[in-house]
Amino acid sequence: MVTLTAGETFAKTGALSMNTLAWDLAGIPTLTDFTSFTNNPAVALASTTAGSIGGNGSGTWQYAIDCPTCGNGTSPPQLLSPITFDISATGLSTASFVQNPPSNGHAGLFFAADIMGANGNTGVVGAPTVVPGPIVGAGLPGLIAACGGLLVLARRRRKLVA
Repeated sequence: MVTLTAGETFAKTGALSMNTLAWDLAGIPTLTDFTSFTNNPAVALASTTAGSIGGNGSGTWQYAIDCPTCGNGTSPPQLLSPITFDISATGLSTASFVQNPPSNGHAGLFFAADIMGANGNTGVVGAPTVVPGPIVGAGLPGLIAACGGLLVLARRRRKLVA
């Protein structure tokens, strides 16, 4: 899922070769499946195979998604935040996402998006670090297990005091 800060909007200005979001993958796999869960204009893969997508200051990219039915720039219909999608390929994992080659003074980016900022300016923004994914077991099942463990410790402590 890709979520923008309040006041920012995805754009289609040509800054990412008319794509909305771009990334690189280790091993350059062929993507076998793409599913969009976005509830506003549908997004699509630019290609299932790695290419050379210009990033207007953010370097070049292998893969990208675009919004074929969105207006140019930020004209309606707009692609609203968040963009939610799944991609599949043989051996693909979160560790497969790698930084693109360094360019224009940056050390490499994991993702780049074409956006309009709250100030009205458009351009490419990038993510120089990875945002960690959810921790397995940290949801409701993890909470239930932690509470169960606390109850066991409380009972043991009562038995020791009595």
